[in-house]
Amino acid sequence: MLSTPESASIGAVACCTILTAPKEQNTKFRFLALIAVLLVACQTVTYQDPIRTKEQILGNAANLEADIVGEMKKYDVKAVSIAVVTDNQVEYVHAFGAQTDEPFQAASISKTLSAYAALRLVEQGKLELETPLSGYLQGRYFSDGSDGNAITLRMVLNHTSGLSNDVTGKDRKLYYKMGEAFHYSGAGFAYLTKVIESVTGSPFDEYMEQSLLLPLGMTHSKFSISHSNGTKTVSAAYSLVTTPSDVAQFFIELLNPGMVSGSLVEQMLSDSVKINEHYSWGLGVGIQHGNDDTAIWHWGNNDNYYKSLAVFFLKSGTGVVIMTKGKDGDKIYQDIAHDAIGGSYYGLERSVLSKR
Repeated sequence: MLSTPESASIGAVACCTILTAPKEQNTKFRFLALIAVLLVACQTVTYQDPIRTKEQILGNAANLEADIVGEMKKYDVKAVSIAVVTDNQVEYVHAFGAQTDEPFQAASISKTLSAYAALRLVEQGKLELETPLSGYLQGRYFSDGSDGNAITLRMVLNHTSGLSNDVTGKDRKLYYKMGEAFHYSGAGFAYLTKVIESVTGSPFDEYMEQSLLLPLGMTHSKFSISHSNGTKTVSAAYSLVTTPSDVAQFFIELLNPGMVSGSLVEQMLSDSVKINEHYSWGLGVGIQHGNDDTAIWHWGNNDNYYKSLAVFFLKSGTGVVIMTKGKDGDKIYQDIAHDAIGGSYYGLERSVLSKR
């Protein structure tokens, strides 16, 4: 990428609450897992630089494009697609190894859109943040007597449900005490998929299309992954298929809400649970506290191939969406983000947190 600035440093990310192992895992496993995570974290590059102006971003485009091509070759990344936002407008779009309107699997970035859709239902009085979600279902999701029946929408959105990261929804066991520490959970969003279908009376992907994607002009997006056998996968956790430009339109809406009240969006973008010195989680989105501007962000990884990152700085309205194809896409997307828009980053190392 561009030459590493003097302000860049190598730093480890504190992840104590994230790393707590399920009770049945033995001490040896916990120790080995901790060592593995620390090895990854110690290689994480952090940046502390000013956010670039529109003129600087556009003036640097040729250098950025050359660097992206070089990094793709180095890490054997098959495709990269990028959209940059300044002043709440999409100003730069480019793709390498793909067309700019070619949809990619957004993976866990899906969760941020699903959270926004859930908050719309809160505003409509169809859901409540503090009411157990089990009460919105016609049948049972958890067994009788399970603590899972007390999981609320807030717990799902801020990853304190205590559920695992099993996005299939098959693992419905609680591994941690709900409502306390952050434990990234795809299983919570698998549960939310069923809840939203129950309260809206529509398949989840159809509801998302009609209530969010089409109103925002996300015409290259759908909330389902199609398979060669004619089936499809639908999940609030990871099934968004989209382009960086479409995702950028969503984040512009998030920073300038028109579909959800400002008070609810303020809750979404405020600290709900602390992760470490620089990071916390809101309702469906990560929050990074930097020296000059707070950023909201999410990453994604489907099948260890579709890897993506969205980062938006709140004060400046500057952001970037990067979507890649290739198992090492996550080795380059933070550097691409920094090279594209500048800003502070303290190691958006998604492999520390989850598998998807």
